[in-house]
Amino acid sequence: MTNNQPRNTLFKQPIIGKTKLKASIAILSTLLLASCATTEPTVITMKETGTLAKPTDNTDNNSANNELAKLKESIASATTSQQLTDIEKQVKMALQQGKINNSQYQEMLKVIEAQQQKLDTGGNTGGDTGGNTGGDTGGDTGGNTGGDTGGDTGGDTGGNTGGDTGGNTGGDTGGDTGGEEATNPDVPADTNFTGFQSVTLSSKKLDKVIVAGILEVHLKDKIGYRKIWDDKTNKKAGDKGDADGYTTNTNNGDNFTSFDKATLRADMTSPDSVMKPIEVNLRSGGEVTVDAGKGGSNPTFKYKTVYENFDNQMQVGHVYGNFNSMIGDVSRLTSTYVTGHLTDSKDMKFLKDTTEGTVEYIGGATYMENLHLGRGSFTDPVKGTSKFDVDFANDRVDGTLKFSGKPDVTIGAKITDNTFSGLENQIDVAGGFYGEDAKYLGGVYQQSLDKGGKGTTPGTGTTFQGTFGAEKK
Repeated sequence: MTNNQPRNTLFKQPIIGKTKLKASIAILSTLLLASCATTEPTVITMKETGTLAKPTDNTDNNSANNELAKLKESIASATTSQQLTDIEKQVKMALQQGKINNSQYQEMLKVIEAQQQKLDTGGNTGGDTGGNTGGDTGGDTGGNTGGDTGGDTGGDTGGNTGGDTGGNTGGDTGGDTGGEEATNPDVPADTNFTGFQSVTLSSKKLDKVIVAGILEVHLKDKIGYRKIWDDKTNKKAGDKGDADGYTTNTNNGDNFTSFDKATLRADMTSPDSVMKPIEVNLRSGGEVTVDAGKGGSNPTFKYKTVYENFDNQMQVGHVYGNFNSMIGDVSRLTSTYVTGHLTDSKDMKFLKDTTEGTVEYIGGATYMENLHLGRGSFTDPVKGTSKFDVDFANDRVDGTLKFSGKPDVTIGAKITDNTFSGLENQIDVAGGFYGEDAKYLGGVYQQSLDKGGKGTTPGTGTTFQGTFGAEKK
């Protein structure tokens, strides 16, 4: 954004005299009440699977304690790594069935790890003792009787015998310390919700409209999304941004807390005209008052939603509608989002270390245009397909989205741990891997003809946005 670009505000009210002000308030009150009549919003559901309940830690204490006692007893009596692996699966199942909570699950993993260390110590001791004893004895004996040949033979025989014995006692083959095949960690996805959202705001030019001779409204042709916000995006109250409208991100937010609700950061996209974030329902349309700093003249956001849920591990969707005031629609908000339970970092490291070539993900996608209020009526998102090739080893995501009658959308992004982002071919994208073993891939994208989609009239800045969600094949 350039410094000479004037900022947009929803309303500008002139100073008027006290007598005229009282009359104005009466007229405005009548107009405002008349503008409150609404119709029931339309709700479009693309797909829904699974239950709506958020994972909780509300388990019965006595039942949980009994379950913990049984598991600890099994762990203490385990003598092999395979037994501990089987017990870890039982612990995970107990978590999924609600017999134990997440903190108890973490406690059990630590107990299992401690027992595994004991077994490893026993294996190393047996292996080292057998290897050293056999090697030294055989080597020394062979050396005394036959020189180098006997030494080598005795050393090898003693090493192997001691190694095998120690290995049988403690787990791995003694004397053999390297070359083990990597094991896929059996860890669940994060129980918290993490996601990304793009919030586009636009207005059309409206010159000095007079309502009942007292209210002036000045709006400009304007559109932008500024950037794709994440779950932690936040700002201090009252921060209206720098000369270009960019606020300081404090990164202490919590914008996604369930599959049902979200906090839209319109206040970060347009901090000079939206004072606070907007709380919305993700699975049903509705309306909410927008704090634009105009008191009783604040507009109402009337919105619709579409979404697709993937086994209660990931959800993508749209929230969109207009800001309506006593003089009609003054702004348009169109938002896309992805949220859910991110894949554990241990799973991501395993995939990066062991996967050769690319992994294919296949799924769906959405595409929405007419983002600018100046385009007239908005259009609902359309559905399409998505195909991704993920190179975990080289931290790369490449994909193609296809829609009937629309140009293909090409996605390119860099993986960082369990999320990815990128800006290629004028497409800004952000998303993540969700569910155990990175089963799902999901994200949002936005056309960016200029930085942050900054534009003026329809056709500039940004003209379309959408979502994608796919499953590993």
